[in-house]
Amino acid sequence: MASLADTPGAGPDEEVRLDDDVELRSALGRLNPRYERAISLRYLAGLDTTEAARAMGLTNAAFSVVLTRATRALRRELAAESDRGGTDNE
Repeated sequence: MASLADTPGAGPDEEVRLDDDVELRSALGRLNPRYERAISLRYLAGLDTTEAARAMGLTNAAFSVVLTRATRALRRELAAESDRGGTDNE
């Protein structure tokens, strides 16, 4: 995946998004591997719930529970990152 920094004419807005991407990937890496996989399949790979559930060997209902817990955990990690000062955007 190409980074936004590789985009010709990348300006300050792109740098902020790149920093956000770094923070997101860092937070994802701190999650339980199962949570990381659920978020990656659903939101980064763009699979629908049925496809992502199948890829993880779960029912749709079980996947939805895992995804809900994963999203909560990710929010906590991102908030903790923000509290620690996060990535310097300046």
